[in-house]
Amino acid sequence: MNNTGHETPASTGQTIGEDQLVLSFLSAISAVSEERVSRGPSRSKMRRPLQQGDGDALCGLYAVMNGLRHALAPHGGLPLDYEAAVWKGLVRFADRKWRFASLFLHGTLAIQMLGLARHGAAAASQFTGKTLKVSQLKRKDVEQAAYRLDRVVRQLLRQGTGSILAGIEGAAFNHWTVITGVSGSTLRILDSDGSHYVKLAGCALDYRRARKGSPRYWVRIYGVIAVQERTLSPKQRQRRTISPPMMRRGQRLPSEKKKESCQ
Repeated sequence: MNNTGHETPASTGQTIGEDQLVLSFLSAISAVSEERVSRGPSRSKMRRPLQQGDGDALCGLYAVMNGLRHALAPHGGLPLDYEAAVWKGLVRFADRKWRFASLFLHGTLAIQMLGLARHGAAAASQFTGKTLKVSQLKRKDVEQAAYRLDRVVRQLLRQGTGSILAGIEGAAFNHWTVITGVSGSTLRILDSDGSHYVKLAGCALDYRRARKGSPRYWVRIYGVIAVQERTLSPKQRQRRTISPPMMRRGQRLPSEKKKESCQ
């Protein structure tokens, strides 16, 4: 995962416009189409409608939202109108900090992922009356679990973790997802492509520099989301009665292809 070195809107005095975003999207779609044509005259592939993930790399934002939703589910959840407001706030935050087009086209770096998660947690906390805390994985958690993925996940969940933000690296992709638990021989996930589990036998924890073995997936845990109850003041309770503006929703995000950063 490399830092692409994009300038922020604050340093350039510019923000991403709709026309620029559309042109960037169409350019990416054109590149995908040309690649498919070069593989051969496969009519079935050319007739398939474009889906989210064909020209975007937004799995990082989806992982943050899925992580917040899963962590809050046992505590009453996040109402749809508030969820829409958090999502809209994440997009604006990403645009202000790094240009949304950069994340849209090139994916999300680990430091950006944690920033988005903390921003989303702060917004969700205002709406729900719960305190959502985003923390990075501690070395001692990995050492105590003997660098085993299943043990690390179980240990984090016993400590009160609601969601685990993780990067999954395969032979042809880097992807952000949410780990929700371990069940038997499977790693339970809440993924933007609709997947709910991955076989543990094909995964290994990617934490030490020296990798051993050749699993199908390397999994690195970057952050955890925990929820704590808190008492709202009368002013905060009044603020919660004000419905935030709704936003248009899209479809779920299918699996993305490998890019320079963890998408």
